[in-house]
Amino acid sequence: SSGINAEYGMARVFIVLVAVFAVLALAEAGKVKNQAKVCSKNIKKFEACLNKGYKSKAGCESGDGELNKKDMKKCLKLEKKVKKCEYECKMPEPEPEPEPEPEPQPEPEPEPQPAPQPETHEDPQPETEEPKTSF
Repeated sequence: SSGINAEYGMARVFIVLVAVFAVLALAEAGKVKNQAKVCSKNIKKFEACLNKGYKSKAGCESGDGELNKKDMKKCLKLEKKVKKCEYECKMPEPEPEPEPEPEPQPEPEPEPQPAPQPETHEDPQPETEEPKTSF
């Protein structure tokens, strides 16, 4: 009769083990489900940070606001959390390369004007009337 007790004990241990594994499996599945919820919540909060102007380390597109120290800390923590969620943010559009400006054409140099002749400011000698000689 001790053989029946041994089998009964083994079956009990087996059932307990199955029960423990089932509980662990359900708990793990719950965590995953809960993790997805937590991630989506954190992602929403993090995107709000970006919209307010938080500049992320990943270089995500962000708004033009200024954040105070408290908000900066919050956003930094959220950024770390969403990184674990494999979140990829929207990157800013690369600015288009500015068209190279055409080289300014050198202005044609004005044709050199002939140098003006220095005017002489000498008083022209008044023509002296020569005495008329009558013959």
